[in-house]
Amino acid sequence: MDSRTLIGALQDVLLKQLAALTEGHETVALLDFPKYTNIGDSLIWLGQLRLLKLLGKKIVYVCSYDDWNEEAMRRQLEPSSAILLQGGGNFGDLWPVHHEFRLEIIRRFPRHRIIQLPQSIYFGELDVLTKSKAVLDSHPDLHLMTRDATSHALAKSHFTCPVLLSPDAAFMIGPVKRRKPVTRLFLLLRTDKERKTDADNLVRVLDDVPVRSGDWLHELSSVKRLSRLYRAAQSLLPSERLRMRAKLWMTFFVGAARLKEGIRLLSQGELGIYDRLHAHILGVLLDLPHVALDNSNGKISSFYSEWTHRYSGSRLISDMAEIPAALDQLSGRMNRKRSLT
Repeated sequence: MDSRTLIGALQDVLLKQLAALTEGHETVALLDFPKYTNIGDSLIWLGQLRLLKLLGKKIVYVCSYDDWNEEAMRRQLEPSSAILLQGGGNFGDLWPVHHEFRLEIIRRFPRHRIIQLPQSIYFGELDVLTKSKAVLDSHPDLHLMTRDATSHALAKSHFTCPVLLSPDAAFMIGPVKRRKPVTRLFLLLRTDKERKTDADNLVRVLDDVPVRSGDWLHELSSVKRLSRLYRAAQSLLPSERLRMRAKLWMTFFVGAARLKEGIRLLSQGELGIYDRLHAHILGVLLDLPHVALDNSNGKISSFYSEWTHRYSGSRLISDMAEIPAALDQLSGRMNRKRSLT
């Protein structure tokens, strides 16, 4: 399947699912903006903003986990407002700060519909799962969107709330144009605790292929400038509502800057090898042929098996010895596409 067809199909699923979940809830709070440097989470945020715009929902409150203000949020919410929690891969005990924030919101807002946007779920400790179950099961109107079959099965077996199987919200960004490549192959490999790939072994397998490599956790000077401008504007705006609108726009521009950097990074290679889920997703949006390698908890393979295995421009590889053959296949596809244009 070509990238545009797949992207359109996944967007349709997201639109239908969230339209049903937010019916009768015309205003929403969107929580846990990723102010940290991981580009992938900013892609999710941008996709969520576009999804809500297409559905005609008004965002009345946004925050990160560390600048949430309960009183300010309550002043912006209407009785019918829904609370939406950022999607991603931090549901569970792998990234506990974000999960604790999620549980706190669920505890404190029992009278509002809460929608957990598409997440991958991972629990390494039984006591954290037990605690999470108690909080989730206590909420009368909680809805959980999971983005892979493994997470969906775990949620269905442990939690009483309705659970949906949903694509990642980053697909709402839609197709994007890549830049001119500068090398044959670009490797985007994790450097955090979800890392599984041995970069040195991978380079040996690739032998003499021209390669550039990196991760996408660095901060951007443009984001620093946007943050300074936002802080200055906050002191000048006369009302809380205007300050919140400015904050919402700031999150959009920060997300757009990080998307631009992600495009720059991946576009360096004619082909790619990625072990970050959102590098794989951005590769699909760019229609950039690439090999996907799994991370430490199987997040990429679960997502690939559910949603992106139909895309003809990527291959999921578990054995490094298979990478050269996969790259040859993808290179052949790329050459055939060029011959048709």
